[in-house]
Amino acid sequence: MQAPEYREGFEQLRLRFIQYCNHQHPLGNGSIQFCNHQLPPTFAIGFPEQRRLLGGLMATPTVRLISECFIKPKFTSEETKEPCYLTPWDLAMLSVNYIQKGLLFSKPPAVDDPQNFMATLLDRLKDSLALTLDHFYPLAGRLATKKEDSPPSYVVFVDCNNSPGAKFIHAAADMTISDILSPIYVPQVIQSFFDHDRVINHDGHTLSLLSIQVTELVDGIFIGCSINHSMVDGTSFWHFFNAWSEVFTAQEKNSSISLSRPPILKRWFPDGYGPIINLPFTHHDEFISRFEAPVLRERIFHFSSESIAKLKAKANAQCNSNKISSFQALSALVWRSITRARCFPHEQVTSCRLATGNRTRLDPPLPENYFGNSIQTAVVGHTDKAVRGWLESWFQSHFIYQLGLFFDPNSVMMGSSPRFNKYGIEFGLGKGLAVRSGYAHKFDGKVSCYPGREGGGSIDLEVCLPPNSMSALESNQEFMEAKGRQKQPFLARFSSAWLLLAAGGNITPQDSKAMRIHSFELYLLVLICNSTMRYQSTNYLAVLQITSKNAEGESANNYMIVLTDEGLVKHFMEARFSSLILLLKNENIFSFISPYNLRKKPSIFLFNLVEKKLK
Repeated sequence: MQAPEYREGFEQLRLRFIQYCNHQHPLGNGSIQFCNHQLPPTFAIGFPEQRRLLGGLMATPTVRLISECFIKPKFTSEETKEPCYLTPWDLAMLSVNYIQKGLLFSKPPAVDDPQNFMATLLDRLKDSLALTLDHFYPLAGRLATKKEDSPPSYVVFVDCNNSPGAKFIHAAADMTISDILSPIYVPQVIQSFFDHDRVINHDGHTLSLLSIQVTELVDGIFIGCSINHSMVDGTSFWHFFNAWSEVFTAQEKNSSISLSRPPILKRWFPDGYGPIINLPFTHHDEFISRFEAPVLRERIFHFSSESIAKLKAKANAQCNSNKISSFQALSALVWRSITRARCFPHEQVTSCRLATGNRTRLDPPLPENYFGNSIQTAVVGHTDKAVRGWLESWFQSHFIYQLGLFFDPNSVMMGSSPRFNKYGIEFGLGKGLAVRSGYAHKFDGKVSCYPGREGGGSIDLEVCLPPNSMSALESNQEFMEAKGRQKQPFLARFSSAWLLLAAGGNITPQDSKAMRIHSFELYLLVLICNSTMRYQSTNYLAVLQITSKNAEGESANNYMIVLTDEGLVKHFMEARFSSLILLLKNENIFSFISPYNLRKKPSIFLFNLVEKKLK
C-alpha cells in the first residue's frame, strides 16, 4: 500500500501539477480535466526526467550558509593605497546590479574523505584568490564618495585600502547536478548560489565589490562569482575568473605564479577629461533606483555548431550575401521569434540591442587586458566616432542607467558573449558542466549568450521571458527546429503523457501530436495508467517494448509502455510473453537505457525502486 506519510505531500504536488499543466505547460492550454487520482509517489520523486518535466514544482531546496570570511590581497604595495577613479562607463553602472555568473562542476568520483576534500579545496580557493587579488587589488576595495559644498563636488571612486577585502562564502544544498540541469526551466534556487542578491552597484559603499560563493551539492560544486558592475564589464569579469583559475592551477602544480594576461588597471579617459569626475548630485537618492523583475521563465536553448552553420548559410542565401556572421544570423532568429511570441500589433516598432565592447572600436584601441568597463548598447555602425560621441553626450548629462526605465519592453537585449573563455576555468575539478547566472539583470527579453560546453562554435542562449511568451516561443516551429532536436532520454517522449494520465488528465490529439506519441502508444499508456490506478503499490517500474506488425506481417514499429506497479508487471510476466527479457535492475533507468540498441527485441526492464519520503 501507499505509505500514509506520502498522501498529504503528494496531494499538494498533484494540485501544483494540475496548475502547471493548465496555466504554464505549453501542452496544457487550460483544457486538461482532472479526476482524484494521485501521482504515483516513487515515480514522481525517483527520476530526473520527472523532475525535469515538473520544472521545479516540487519544494525548493534550501541553501545553507556554512561559513564566510573576507580575503585580502596576499601582498600590498604603494599603488594599492591610491584611489581608483571611475570612468563614465563605470559611473553609468552605479544603479544596476552586480554581474553574477558561475560554473557547475562534478565532484571527483573517487574521494576517500569527502569532508577533507572540501576543506582542502576551500583552503586552496582562498589562498589562490588572495594571490589573484594581488593583481586585481581594486576588487578587494570598497566604493567611496567624497562630497564638498564649496565648491559643490560629488565624486565616487574606489578606496582600495580601507576595506576588509573580498567576501568568500561556503554554502551547501541537498541537491544533485541533475536537479540543476534536468529541469526544462532554470530552477530559481540557483539564484541562491550567488551572494549580493538584488544588490545594486552603489551598495558597494558598504558591501564587498567581489564575492565568491562555493556551494557544495550532493555530487557537485557550484562556484558563483558576483562582481560590482561599476568595476568590470563581461570581458573583465571573465578575465578575472580565468586568472583566478590559472593561479589555482599553478599552485596545485607547485609552479611559479605569473599570469598569462596581467590586467591593466589604469583607467582610460578621453582627452580633456578625468581622472576625477564630478557628478551633478548632492545625494545618491537622486540617481539610484531599485528594479524588481516581473515573473519570468528562464530557459537555456542549445544551438549546435551545425545548427549555427545552417542558420548562417540560410541568412546569407536569403539576402544574397556572404557577409552575415553566425552571431548576426542567430540574433536575427531570436529577435524575430521573441517578437512573434509577444504577439505585438503589426505596427509595433521593436529593436534588438547588443551590449557591445568598445576596446577594439576605439582608435587607437584599448589594450586587450584593459580592466574595467568599456561597453555600451549598440544597434549598428558602432565605430570610434560613435563611442566618442556617446562619451561626449554622457559628460553633458551624466546619465546613470536605470534598469526599470532603460530597457525597452518591446526590444530584445543580447548580453554576454560566446567568445568569453568560460569552460577553461577548472579549479582542479575538470571542465565545468554548465554556466549559470544569478538574479541580476533578468528582465523580459534579456538573452545571454554563452559558448556551448562542447565548443566548436556551439552556443547556449539563456532566454528570459514571461510564462506566456516563453510558451509561445517554445511553440514556434521555426525557432525550435533551427536549434535542432536534442537527443532525449529513453522515456522522454512518454513522460509528459504519463504524468498527465497519472494525474487523471485527458490528452487531446493535438497534445499527442506535440508529444510525438502515436495513437497506439497512447492507447497502451491509457490502459496501463487505468490499470495502475487500481493498485496502490508502486514499488516497481518496467518498460515494455512491443513490436507491432503491419498487414503483410512485417515488423513495423516498436512501442514502449510504462508499468509502475508490481502486480501489473507480474500480470504481464504471467501472460507468457515468451520473448520478454529481464535486462536491468537499477534505480535510475533514464541514465542507462537507449531506445536504439533494443529495436529488434521486445524487452522488459524491471527494477525495485527505492522509496523516498517527500520532505
